Amino acid sequence: MKRFFLVPSWFFILCALAFALIAQYGFGIEPCQYCLYQRYLFILAAFFFILPRTFFLGQLMLIAGLCLSVYQIGLEQHFWTDFIQACKTPTQTFDSLEAMQQALKATPIKQCDEINWRILGISATIWTALFQLCLIPYGMIRRNLMRRKFHEKYIY
Repeated sequence: MKRFFLVPSWFFILCALAFALIAQYGFGIEPCQYCLYQRYLFILAAFFFILPRTFFLGQLMLIAGLCLSVYQIGLEQHFWTDFIQACKTPTQTFDSLEAMQQALKATPIKQCDEINWRILGISATIWTALFQLCLIPYGMIRRNLMRRKFHEKYIY
C-alpha cells in the first residue's frame, strides 16, 4: 500500500489534464468557461506540488477547484442559476453589425449549465469533483509518509 503513495500528486494532475486535452482536441468536446478555470487551478496545483515547500498552496488550489466543480455540478443539475455569469451570452442591443460580431466572438461556445459529456453515464464535472475529493487526502497522506521517511533517514 505504501508503494502506491510513491506516485506524486502532480503526476495524477498532469494525467487528468492530458485526458481533458485529448477529449477537447482529439474528440472535439469543447470545454465551458468553468472547465477552463478548473484546468488553470489544476496547473497551479501541479506547479505548487512540484516546487518545494509550497504543498499547502497546491492543496488550496485543489480545494478551490473542488468548490468550482461543486458549483458547476449545481449549474448542470439546475440547483441554482449562474450568479457569477461567466458563461452567459450578451443580452444587450447593438449599434452595428461589427459590434454584434465582436460580442458573439467573446461569447463562450459551450454553456456551463449544460452537461457537455458523460463518462459511464456520469457528468465529467462530477468525475472531476470526485478526482479532486480523492486527491486532496491522497496528497496529505503522501506528504506525511514522505516526511516520516525523511525523518527516519536523516534525523533519527
